[in-house]
Amino acid sequence: MPKRHLIFIGLATSLFLALLFLPEPATAQEVLMDGEIPLMEGARVVQEKVEGSMGHFVLEVPASVADVVDFYRQAMADQGWPPGSVSTIGDRGAIMLNDGQRQFALRAERENDHTKVILMLTGP
Repeated sequence: MPKRHLIFIGLATSLFLALLFLPEPATAQEVLMDGEIPLMEGARVVQEKVEGSMGHFVLEVPASVADVVDFYRQAMADQGWPPGSVSTIGDRGAIMLNDGQRQFALRAERENDHTKVILMLTGP
């Protein structure tokens, strides 16, 4: 087999493997922490750390900061969380919720073509 064919096969295999292991964007049905935190449609988890009942997540979401904050405000209310502190100022937003035992925190900031979202859930 000619050397150029082997190079082509090697490149094609490398590309296939790279595409195979790229993280898929989340769908609206996907969740974090066994259903405690829903994922906004199109969200991509770029960092995840879970220890027991505590979780820390970094997401990239193809939506505005206001849309991210609105989604999580409503989604967490739908999960039974009481209203808390919610703010959006320009390209930044935050949510702080406390149900007496657990705390949920979100920080969102616009970065280029996506919003970087940091989510934290703590408590028993």
